[in-house]
Amino acid sequence: MLDNTGSTALDETSARYEGWRIVVVCFLVATFGWGLGFYGQSVYVAELHRLHGWPTSLISGGTTFFYLSGALLVVFVSEAIKAIGPRNCLLAGVFTMAGAAVLIGRVTEPWQLYAANALLAFGWAGTSLGMITNTLGLWFDKKRGMAISLALNGASFGGIIGVPLLVGAIGYFGFPGAMVAAAIALIVVMVPVTVMFVGRPPLHPSAAVAALSADAPSATRVRSQAFRDIGFLSVSASFALVLFAQVGFIVHLIAFLDSVVGRERAAFAVALMTAMAVVGRVLFS
Repeated sequence: MLDNTGSTALDETSARYEGWRIVVVCFLVATFGWGLGFYGQSVYVAELHRLHGWPTSLISGGTTFFYLSGALLVVFVSEAIKAIGPRNCLLAGVFTMAGAAVLIGRVTEPWQLYAANALLAFGWAGTSLGMITNTLGLWFDKKRGMAISLALNGASFGGIIGVPLLVGAIGYFGFPGAMVAAAIALIVVMVPVTVMFVGRPPLHPSAAVAALSADAPSATRVRSQAFRDIGFLSVSASFALVLFAQVGFIVHLIAFLDSVVGRERAAFAVALMTAMAVVGRVLFS
C-alpha cells in the first residue's frame, strides 16, 4: 500500500508511521486550544469581574457569544482544510488565538471583550475538535478512532495544567502580562512543531475512492442533509443539552469558588474536575 508519493508503505500500526507525529501535534493543539479557549473562559470571567466590576452576566454573555460564534465557524473547517491545507489552517488558528488572548488581557470596555471573543472564536475553530478530527482523518483510516482519542487527551491536559498555570501567571505578571505570556508560549511551542511535522498527508485508498467518485457529496450538501435528518438532530440536541450544563458550570466555577477558597484553590478545583473527566472517560470506554 503506497502513499501519494508512491514510495512509502502506509502502516498505521507502526510506531514509525508519520501520522503519530501528527497526533502529538494535535495533542499540543488541544492543550492550548482548550486551555485558552474552553477552560480559560472561567479565568476570564472571574478576573474581568475583579478588575472592572462588570456584572457577571455581561462578561459571561461574551463567553456565550464566543461559543456560539465558534460553533458556527467550526462547520466550515473541513472546507478550509481542503482549500489551504491542514498546516496553514493550524497556523492560522494558533496566531489568531494568540492575538485574541492578548486582546482579552487588555480590554477596558465591554464591547472590546465581545470583539476579542469574536477573534477568539476564529482561533477556537482552528484549534478545537473540528480541526483536530479533520486533520487526523487525513493521516488515519483504520486507526482513526485511536488517534483522535489520544490527541483529545490534550484537551483534558489543558484543563489540568492550563488553568493553574494561567492563574499563577496572573498573580505574578498581572492579567494583561499573563495573557501576553500565554500567547508567546502558544506561538513558541506550536509554530515550530506545526511547520516541522505537519506536511502533505498521504492518500489512503478510501480517500482516493471518494475523491474519484462523481457521487461524492459536497460539504454544503452534507450540511443540508444533516439538518433535515431527525436522527442526527435528536442526537445533536441531546449532546448540546449536556454541554449546556457542563460549560455553564465550568465557566462560573472559579468565580464562585474564589470568595470561598481563594483563586489558587479554585484553579486546582478546575484541574481536579478535568482529571476526573479523564478517569471517567477511560473507565467508561
